[in-house]
Amino acid sequence: MQSSAGARAFQNARLQKKLKKQADAIIPAAANAYGQGRYAETEALCRQILQAVPDHFDAAHLLGLSAQHGGRLEEAQQLLERAIAIDPRSHEAHNNLAAVHLALQKFEAARASQEKAIALKPNFLPALVGLGNTLLQMNLPEQAIEMYDRAIKLKPDYTDALCNRGLAELALGQFERARQSFERALLFQPRHAEALVGKGVVGLELKHYDDAEAALAAALAIRPGSAKILAQRGRLNYELQRLEPAVADFEAALAISPKLELALRGKAQACLVMGKTAQAMAAAAALIERNPRSETGLALMGFAHSNQGEMDAAIEYLDRALAIRADYEDAIRGKIFLQDFRAEADFAVQQEVRRSWWDRIGSRLPQRTLPKRSLDPERQIVVGYVANEFRQHSAGLTLLPVLRHHDHVNFKIICYSCSPSRDEMTAKFNSLADVWVDAWQLSDDELADRIQADKVDILIDVSGHTTGNRLQVFARKPAPIQATGFGHATGTGMQTMDYVLADPVFIPQSARHLLAEKVFDLPCLNTIDPILDVPPSELPMLRNGHVTFGVFNRVNKISDEAIR
Repeated sequence: MQSSAGARAFQNARLQKKLKKQADAIIPAAANAYGQGRYAETEALCRQILQAVPDHFDAAHLLGLSAQHGGRLEEAQQLLERAIAIDPRSHEAHNNLAAVHLALQKFEAARASQEKAIALKPNFLPALVGLGNTLLQMNLPEQAIEMYDRAIKLKPDYTDALCNRGLAELALGQFERARQSFERALLFQPRHAEALVGKGVVGLELKHYDDAEAALAAALAIRPGSAKILAQRGRLNYELQRLEPAVADFEAALAISPKLELALRGKAQACLVMGKTAQAMAAAAALIERNPRSETGLALMGFAHSNQGEMDAAIEYLDRALAIRADYEDAIRGKIFLQDFRAEADFAVQQEVRRSWWDRIGSRLPQRTLPKRSLDPERQIVVGYVANEFRQHSAGLTLLPVLRHHDHVNFKIICYSCSPSRDEMTAKFNSLADVWVDAWQLSDDELADRIQADKVDILIDVSGHTTGNRLQVFARKPAPIQATGFGHATGTGMQTMDYVLADPVFIPQSARHLLAEKVFDLPCLNTIDPILDVPPSELPMLRNGHVTFGVFNRVNKISDEAIR
């Protein structure tokens, strides 16, 4: 009996050995088929092996990879887990399982698998970069950079690691470091499309629009059908106020990838500026449908409601966005702007939301340490104006007479123009300045550096919290005295803004204690030139018997309360 059992065991062992030998002979063919993309053939051979030898590691592993390439992620996960059960010390299997977890958005599981792969082989480059990618997806950019740096130290020309480190640095707002990472990646691989896009995004963030345009054009030449690159070019066009081309880029991107967040956001922003409120609402609704907690979608929906004069609904959406992300600057700025339109919003309400911008945004920026200035009374005082409105704009109309009557003997006037748009009024402003600086392609730090280098004594903000403002420059305090006025002259809420220019009527005495700035009264804040080249028409009231009022203003300011 015992000899019979022993014989059967011996025969079974011989059979298994024979099957293993046959499987080992087949696996190279399966691997070759996989390498050439013949996945159906790969799977057939692997299943044949596993039917004969169920615990064949290479067959289970290769079959899992083939299922992953076929998009059958749940099946791939099961097969790779089976392979790991057969050989728990395979660092490659752990890393490949992590890739499947990442595709399934199981980030914690992906991280655990990658950490296991690295524990088994500490210098395994794909796992180091893969773990960096997972950490970046988990919004842990600092930890991601540690992994990328480990990989780069082992392989200094690892372009993917360099590019992905740049993406992590972008997420941290480290734009100069990100630029260096992308440029180093491009040094080793000049046609690395992702690095070119990254370089373009850095250009956008730093307002280096020429650099951004060149990088994105190069990326599109490599990948002409990339929705992401088209959307970034749309963003560039939007920043340069080329609105029609911007919308065309966003729509081209959405035709390829209908749910791409960047394109939906960009289309909504451009349509809002163009007055296409229905299209903006549709894009914002798509963002919210994709992610009900999209602070971007909620804020854009708020702005769309404000375009229709629905201020309460607009602020409700902005508050929902800020409940998700308290330091969302666009939403705070939107609230500041819209509170001025609400009859029930008094100075206390208006100043409270301005303070929230300072607490969440401005106060976190490092302030400059300025050298002492000469107190020589004979020295020419340098006054700098920072404006997005050196053009046909209500604030520009108010400011132009001020510049026209400046004393250029005792004062040196520098205009820092922050808009790419130019018109006939821009030329007038330019002619009235002692120094003209095109600041729209300078980052906030670069503009602050320029103001310091120009030794500006008094720096004046014209924009307030309106679109295109450079208040983050003023938060850095590049000049010893800073004031705001003319454009949005109801204060900024900033501790680094010394004065707000007003007049005895504009800001009542009873409200002045609420402002962060000290109120400095001019005789009259609104100093618009009279229109002299158009003869007055006959008064309609002479034939109508009643007065007709007209208003050239935003439709969302013409409320029932304003009319009353």
